[in-house]
Amino acid sequence: MYFIKKGKVSLALRDYNNFRFLEISQGYYFGEVELLFDEIRKYTYIADTNCELLSINKQNFQRIFFEEFREIGNQIYQSAFKRKIRTLRTYKEALKFCKKESKLMKKEKSRAK
Repeated sequence: MYFIKKGKVSLALRDYNNFRFLEISQGYYFGEVELLFDEIRKYTYIADTNCELLSINKQNFQRIFFEEFREIGNQIYQSAFKRKIRTLRTYKEALKFCKKESKLMKKEKSRAK
């Protein structure tokens, strides 16, 4: 899990020329969905500016937020679950857009020949 101390990061579709579909910045965190739900990401994170990130591994995250600071851990879990649904929806919309654009570009190229 990463915390953005400084800078901007985008979520991007690697298979579509790193098409950026969501931007996050200072004060935001990411990677908690993968950490909490053992999910494999379908997108990548790209630093859009120089960034300063803080990270925490799964073992320390669980120790800190599920043993020592359970209330905060519960808030992060609830937020992660909502973000998982929201990000998946945004990811699917971006993927649909990119596939449509890709088909249009292929048609344009075939017409130009």
